[in-house]
Amino acid sequence: MNTLIRLEGKTIHVAVPTLFIKEQVLHETDLIAEIRSLFHAEDLVLSVDVKKEMFPEYEELSAVKPKLSSREIYQKMVAKNPVLKDLVVTLGLKPEGE
Repeated sequence: MNTLIRLEGKTIHVAVPTLFIKEQVLHETDLIAEIRSLFHAEDLVLSVDVKKEMFPEYEELSAVKPKLSSREIYQKMVAKNPVLKDLVVTLGLKPEGE
């Protein structure tokens, strides 16, 4: 079984799935100070390693796509198929925002 946190001498080894999370952990200076204080060991060192293989269930979040307005959707559709604009005119339709 893989261990996510282990102590080896005066070094606490922590495995994380991404570089972003590693940076977050390393910037938690209050956490590191608290651990040193709790264990009365000012010489404890925190070593954080990126080991994605230890987190098979971890899924990175994809960027959230902004929601398009009706006008933006219409403009994208016309850009892909300009005949749509002719159809809208022929049928006398008025797309939102036009």
